[in-house]
Amino acid sequence: MKQEIILALEGRHCLYAGLSRLFFEVPDETLFATLSSGAMLSTCVMLDDGMREGADDASRAWDRFACAAEGMRVETAVGEFTRLFVGPGKLPVPPWESVFVTGERLLFQRSTLEVREAFQREGVVAQGAPHVAEDSLATELGFMVVLAERSCRAAEQDDVEELQRLLRVQTEFLEVHLLRWIGRFAEQMAHVSQVEGFEAVSDLYPAAAKLTHCACREDVSLLGELTAACTGA
Repeated sequence: MKQEIILALEGRHCLYAGLSRLFFEVPDETLFATLSSGAMLSTCVMLDDGMREGADDASRAWDRFACAAEGMRVETAVGEFTRLFVGPGKLPVPPWESVFVTGERLLFQRSTLEVREAFQREGVVAQGAPHVAEDSLATELGFMVVLAERSCRAAEQDDVEELQRLLRVQTEFLEVHLLRWIGRFAEQMAHVSQVEGFEAVSDLYPAAAKLTHCACREDVSLLGELTAACTGA
């Protein structure tokens, strides 16, 4: 397998692992160290290859996120994560696909079952299951982490057939699920400071939501390039 293919696959895994942790775990020093390592930025730059001039690209979204994270106290980030995604109280922008698909604050809807079926087809156990709905942002990103890691292993073992299958599964999951709603989630997060009681929220998680949207959108193109490239690897 060509080294550039393996490096691209490893970069994708690193990026999705970081994004998933951002929306799943209470932030700590370890998470901030991971985010500042430079590996995620390198993947964002890779994702931007071939993007049209003036596009809202991943590296620009990364710059915004890095600016928001710079100097952020862990205690402040913990407080914002808790208020935005845990509660108590009404969450300003619920991070579940079903909420955006139905237009109502409903969980465990048809989209949840569809995501669960996608997990089951790949033998993946959702993060936080059974207490967390499978169509949460963190859980859907976690699914991409697992498949990205498996893609790395398939490439290292020169298993082209399995690698192509995994790349197709990831493309379909992005198009059918994450990209179905992540743009609207990011747009609402961009205005979260306008919600009563959340006026003091920083740009950390709104920027993370924008970064996630850009990364997922641009990854579809990268997956297509990798699928074509590994055919002749």
